[in-house]
Amino acid sequence: GYLSNSVVEGSVDGGEQQQWFTRSAEVGSWQVGAWSTVFVGVDVQEQPEQCDLRTTTCGISPHGPKQTVVIDEVPIVAEKPFVSVDAADSSKFCLNVPGVRLNSSGADWSAGISISFEQVYVTWPGDTASLIN
Repeated sequence: GYLSNSVVEGSVDGGEQQQWFTRSAEVGSWQVGAWSTVFVGVDVQEQPEQCDLRTTTCGISPHGPKQTVVIDEVPIVAEKPFVSVDAADSSKFCLNVPGVRLNSSGADWSAGISISFEQVYVTWPGDTASLIN
């Protein structure tokens, strides 16, 4: 499973998946399920004693065969660009390019640089590389 740049106010249930990776998120709690889990830059909203989100357990026999790696901060991350409605004119769209974050944790939904779609080329089937570039 995979979860990133998200806020979950309740519990995340890892199910019975073999692997689970969570990055740059805020979660209420984590329900053990996956055999191998990685948490990078995850803030826990509830249950400060929740060891699965706070302690690396690789190779620690009392935790059984399940392995967990916890890294408090994401060293560097750049979220994907996304499209939004222009706040000044709801009939127009913008391309938002989030900035690079260093040594961060938790979700970040800031727009970053907002570029009007009038300045964005949207490609169509049949467009050549020279036309796009």
